[in-house]
Amino acid sequence: MSLNDILLHVDTYPDATPPEAIEGAVGFVRLIGGRVSALAVGVRFPVQSNRVADYLIGLSSMAVDEQAKSLANGQASLAAFTAQARDAGVLGQALFETVEYYAVADHVAGRARDPRPVPGAAGRAAGWPGRGRD
Repeated sequence: MSLNDILLHVDTYPDATPPEAIEGAVGFVRLIGGRVSALAVGVRFPVQSNRVADYLIGLSSMAVDEQAKSLANGQASLAAFTAQARDAGVLGQALFETVEYYAVADHVAGRARDPRPVPGAAGRAAGWPGRGRD
């Protein structure tokens, strides 16, 4: 069984996947002669309005800040991945999707098990379901 299409999960929260890990994954795929797509999953924190929590610790703004951190981590990691994979000649796609924080693992596992190709803009236009996309 050959590995032609690899899906690399890129962490965005609480910390981004280290650049060395991305570099290692790209190098591995180059060695085996496949293509690699990266999936960065940003997190959402559904916060119920709570005046006391907002007053005491700024809960709503804290959630917004952490979501922004996840987005920035994902964008930076995907930019690094895209550059490295393109240079190595193994670039598939670089995807960013957003789900609630506690659903990240299930979302990635579902995408890894999906037999359909990893979609890009063409896949979405062709009706690929946008599970968790914003």
